[in-house]
Amino acid sequence: MIKVNEFKINNEDENTGISFTQLIMVFWSQRKMISAITLAATAIGIGVTLAFPTYTSVGYLQIGSSIPIQLERKKDFEASQGITISDYKRYSAAFNTSERFNDFIQEYKLDSQTGIDQLRGAFSSRKGISSSIEPIYPFTKLDAKDLVMEQPKNGSNNIIGVLIRYENKDPIIAKNMVELLGRYTLDSIMYIFYADLLRYRLNEIDAKIIRLENDILENNMNLEEYERRSVDLKKIIARHPEANNTGIQAIVSVTEENSRFLAPRTQLMTTEVQMSEANEKNIRARYNEMQYKILREYYLLAKKTLDSTRSGETMLHAMTTISDTVFKNKNLKDENVQKVYNKISMDNKEAINVFHEQSRFIAGPSLPKNRSTSLSKMTIVSFMAGLVLSLILAFGRDLLATNRMKQQD
Repeated sequence: MIKVNEFKINNEDENTGISFTQLIMVFWSQRKMISAITLAATAIGIGVTLAFPTYTSVGYLQIGSSIPIQLERKKDFEASQGITISDYKRYSAAFNTSERFNDFIQEYKLDSQTGIDQLRGAFSSRKGISSSIEPIYPFTKLDAKDLVMEQPKNGSNNIIGVLIRYENKDPIIAKNMVELLGRYTLDSIMYIFYADLLRYRLNEIDAKIIRLENDILENNMNLEEYERRSVDLKKIIARHPEANNTGIQAIVSVTEENSRFLAPRTQLMTTEVQMSEANEKNIRARYNEMQYKILREYYLLAKKTLDSTRSGETMLHAMTTISDTVFKNKNLKDENVQKVYNKISMDNKEAINVFHEQSRFIAGPSLPKNRSTSLSKMTIVSFMAGLVLSLILAFGRDLLATNRMKQQD
């Protein structure tokens, strides 16, 4: 066994032209240079760490639910928590762009705030800001494994918050930028939500108004038919007064095959009932049409406001003002008008509650007291880097010296 190992070592020596012992001797002969380079690299690493420290602030931003909550779409309480993964991907695609961030800065006139330029540079970089805003899930694969459960479906594994990190040489600036990124994230989510909501609701309302108009036209046609039938039945009854004394079960048969009709008076009663039902449908359709027209007026004014701003928070608070403007000249004593007003007010209050109460920092932003890079860690890394570099230089110098000697011989 020993002979085999000796053969391998000797074989390696023949191939490489230098033994391990010779390599140690080379390093020992240049120990002063190796020590100097290693110590210099260590000193540089420590000096850079002390002279240019960086601090990382962290904040956990909770996202309560879809903003505002759409209860009619939620099947249960669990499904209403957080934002669905598909929605979050749409939102993040927008708030990770420098264009959206610049709009936010201009909207709130934050150009002069300390640290904005560095943050703007992070948005414009190739890496972007996505690494600073990390989505948080209620369950991970590790959680499911620990709890011995199946991986939850998307409906119950929504994004419940985001973890925001930011690094800066000033700990106060790092903290302020995390707070700003949290506000920016929620503002972007709100803005994109309202942009989607208003577009969807306006198209939906226009379609429903057209459908109701068609229903009213159809009911009017039916009413005209019932009125004509009523007039004809009254004439028939007048011509045959004896039919008034006929039992309700009497029928008149008119053949071709076996057609049967109820007594004229019974048919008249049925027609009058149908007229009453058609009138009731028209009244209900007109009430619904009126409600949808008020809603369309409200959403059109909201869309106009959205086109004039780039802020989701501005839109959130403007919705209440828009509602007051729409209903200023409306008769709130009318039950149908009151119903629309109550629905809009409830949605707006729910949205404000979600935005200000449920969506907030529940941890941080922290004011970091320790450097992002540990001094001891940086010392070890610098020492190892300097040592490796010095060993390579020592070996290179010896190799060059050996080659020169060979050329001289």
